[in-house]
Amino acid sequence: MKNRSPIGLFFLATFIPFYAIYWLVTSGREMRALGADVPTAWLLLIPFVSIWWLYKYGAAVEHVTNGKTSAILAFLVMWLLGSVGYAIVQDAFNKVSGAPMGGMAVPMPAGPQPLSPGGYSVPQPSFTPPAPASPVASVTPEVPAVESTAPQPPAAPTSI
Repeated sequence: MKNRSPIGLFFLATFIPFYAIYWLVTSGREMRALGADVPTAWLLLIPFVSIWWLYKYGAAVEHVTNGKTSAILAFLVMWLLGSVGYAIVQDAFNKVSGAPMGGMAVPMPAGPQPLSPGGYSVPQPSFTPPAPASPVASVTPEVPAVESTAPQPPAAPTSI
């Protein structure tokens, strides 16, 4: 999960209501990538179905935080407290991810590598150690000095 500032989320979601929807959609995508079951965000547009959607989102929060935040608690704080609840849930995400603010730290499960949204496997970085140094000493050939062939100015006369 991407670390975001809970205080920044609180202010943005309070003063820009569409930011709250944006946060729900993007964090839902991140949770889906971790194997949580988050329904499509289009259900937020249907009045009473949106409450069920928020409950399912809370269940996904419990899955992603490995049970450190319960589904009921996440649902209730987001439903009853709005922006404050979003900030509380984001703080729970930050505690679990352990990445620096603004970074992405997604715990990777053991086993086969996940596929990207396009269905292609995500390439993993590889490291090849450098080749050992050769035991033969490096020899630099001597280059003879080249004298300048440019004309030299005459020496200035000296007076006594």
